[in-house]
Amino acid sequence: MHRLAIMFSAGLLLLVSTIPHKTNGVPLSFLRERVQEDADEEAAIEENEIDRDVMVAPPASVAQTRQTVKGKNKFQINNKEWVQMSSSPPGAISLPLRSHIELECEAIGSPMPQIHWLRGAEPLRQLDELMGNSIADINTTPNSWGGVAKTRSRLVIDCASTRDQGIITCAAVAGSRTVVSKPTMLIINELSKANGSSCLAETKPRVTLHSPTMVAPIGSTIALPCRASGRPRAPRTLWLDNSNQPITSTSNPRYKVLGSGELVIFPLLWSDMGELTCIAQSDRGEDIAITFLYPLSNEDNES
Repeated sequence: MHRLAIMFSAGLLLLVSTIPHKTNGVPLSFLRERVQEDADEEAAIEENEIDRDVMVAPPASVAQTRQTVKGKNKFQINNKEWVQMSSSPPGAISLPLRSHIELECEAIGSPMPQIHWLRGAEPLRQLDELMGNSIADINTTPNSWGGVAKTRSRLVIDCASTRDQGIITCAAVAGSRTVVSKPTMLIINELSKANGSSCLAETKPRVTLHSPTMVAPIGSTIALPCRASGRPRAPRTLWLDNSNQPITSTSNPRYKVLGSGELVIFPLLWSDMGELTCIAQSDRGEDIAITFLYPLSNEDNES
């Protein structure tokens, strides 16, 4: 039987997995992407400062204390929120009028990070207003571990104009933790126009938000995001399960596709492990996004 052990320690993020290799590499290898080595930097991060280019919250604390209970191995999981930004847009972009622009931002955290695109010189104030309250007021002691996930977001501008230029910032929020990218200065050159571009043309669907990888406790409720853009109207969204079969209202009573494109699964079972595919479709074509889902047993949900 496959077993997964995850250990997070100060300054080190380590994954030990016996899951077979997938097409895109070892599942959950994204957890190895960041290693913190500087104790001074970690202390500043602990205060959740955000005045540097990219601030990274402390890593999740998952103690690998295996406890043998009735012959079974279990994992003790500490509910510590954290978020890291794994990629963000460049510092400056200059493009002609009517260009098609895509900026991408990616974050890893626990619980699953939300990603917001902000404009102007005061991203934190905008973020507070957007979320409806101060980040500092959010409850920092969740009752249960919300899993670990990677979130990828794209800001799509189909026909750039001078109104689109200015400072753009990406912010990722996981519970009470926030990480903000360095600002991107988008400059639109009014003296040139993109070849063959038309602001009235229809556009192909583009998935703008999804989670490439998610680890979540068995028995929990999860929501896999999938949002898409297109013109002149929003594309249709459908999901395929880990057997590559369409998910419908009758295919699996534990699965529900919301109007927003999210796939809700409750309760999460070991049999849900694998790749789930979101497809955004319109008359102009389609775009797909794949989520690798790994259900994790722990002492709270394994009897």
